Amino acid sequence: MPAARAFLSALGADDILVLGMNDAERHTLTPSRQQLRGHGITIARNIVAATPPPPDLLAHHRSFGIGPQRIFCPRPEGAATTMAELVLLDRDLVARLRADASLRRVLTSYKNPHTQRLIETLGLEPVLSEPEPAAYARANDKLELARAGARYGFATLTTEAIADEATLAARYPVLAAEYGEGCIVRRRRGAGGSGIHHARTLRAARRIWRRLAAEGGDVLLVPYVPPARIRRNVATHGVVTRTGFAPFFFTDQILAGHEFSGGTAVAPWLATERAAIRAALDGVARWFRDVGYCGAPAGVDGFLMDGPDGPRFVVLDPNARLSATMQPWAAIATLTDSVARPLLWRFEHVHLLGRPFSLSRMRRHFGSDLLTPGKVEQGGVLPTFLFETRFGPASSCYLWTIMLGHDADHVDHLRRRVGALGLTRRRDRPP
Repeated sequence: MPAARAFLSALGADDILVLGMNDAERHTLTPSRQQLRGHGITIARNIVAATPPPPDLLAHHRSFGIGPQRIFCPRPEGAATTMAELVLLDRDLVARLRADASLRRVLTSYKNPHTQRLIETLGLEPVLSEPEPAAYARANDKLELARAGARYGFATLTTEAIADEATLAARYPVLAAEYGEGCIVRRRRGAGGSGIHHARTLRAARRIWRRLAAEGGDVLLVPYVPPARIRRNVATHGVVTRTGFAPFFFTDQILAGHEFSGGTAVAPWLATERAAIRAALDGVARWFRDVGYCGAPAGVDGFLMDGPDGPRFVVLDPNARLSATMQPWAAIATLTDSVARPLLWRFEHVHLLGRPFSLSRMRRHFGSDLLTPGKVEQGGVLPTFLFETRFGPASSCYLWTIMLGHDADHVDHLRRRVGALGLTRRRDRPP
């Protein structure tokens, strides 16, 4: 609880500039996705974003007492691919930020050399962003995490780097036999489930490997774990401290295929499940610290599986940065802080087709099911991110929402109400 309170206090502080996007060293994003970087719900007061968020959605968030008060948008530069680069190239914006006496600290989701140079250029004190850029790179290495499991006492899946097709042909049958349903072929780095593919046959694995290898970077081979063997698909969220991993909350992950689509805090956690997760997190935290990652937020994804002595947490992915669910959770924690009756929640994205998806239309559609300022204890739907492309009278909408409910049935009712906005396409990737 103290670590969570400190995180919420820092994220919402008036003197902190927040770069909340996962600013990895290089991004291959479409122009539309570049424009949306930094959008989404937050309790941060000062943020950097590629473009201003939709005014009506921002006003709606502010009516709850959350949402940024100041948004700093750098000029777009075709050669720049990280947000820190964009800010550094915008000399006028850099001058404005340096001259702003109200800004004294900075919180970044991910630190690369550009982010480090931006922090130094602005003269701001990093908060919850202590590690060096190289530590962020090491702590997000999926292969090194898998190799560390045996040394640090946490369970992982067999993970091997595949350098050529001969190695793939030799190792695929061995790893596929572990659970009997093929292998996962994936990139060594990536977030949100991108670059993960299930290969049921060696032929499929070879085809996927060739495509990923041609795109650059190492390609990994991992046994595929069938859903019937998985008890819960878990995402943990917290901060790495000098004494361990301080978890803020756990969620059941929502996946579209293998890609991240949100999380739920609805089903209760058994004491044995919590204990299994915490034991694994202690080992992961020791590994994080030994690679130099400490004093910063992190998430750890994994499977809860049934073992001979009870639940066993198998660690899959490190997310050494602000996880995608942390800022929505911060908004939920802030909104419900004074609510006497606990609320369950679900954070999810859907891709909808239909009539234009304006906030005014959502008010008409949801009615009393829309979350209302001053009546948060009643629960409801809170739109958090909306990107829309119109095709004449029709529209394609990429929508994130938070659903707050009194119980699991209420949350499920709200989920159905969101889906009724239009024709749902849940497996589509974000724009």
